[in-house]
Amino acid sequence: MKTGVCRQKSYCQTVSCDWKNKNVLRCQLESEHGKLVTAIRFKLDGQEIPEVGRKISMVYYPDINEYNGIVSIQFRIEDWRYV
Repeated sequence: MKTGVCRQKSYCQTVSCDWKNKNVLRCQLESEHGKLVTAIRFKLDGQEIPEVGRKISMVYYPDINEYNGIVSIQFRIEDWRYV
């Protein structure tokens, strides 16, 4: 569930980004602590995608992804920028 309380700001380095379809961007990011995390962004409407290797600042909230019986945690990006 999306709530204002869950929103967080974090800095990550982009490892990879690819389009799941025309409206969903899926990225692998490396956290400040060296952990790999999956992040998605919906409805980009012409916004550029983060370049691999660039450090970004993002506003996100945690989300649970369920697909083919596999449950995982992912971040849903609300906004991002280069730092």
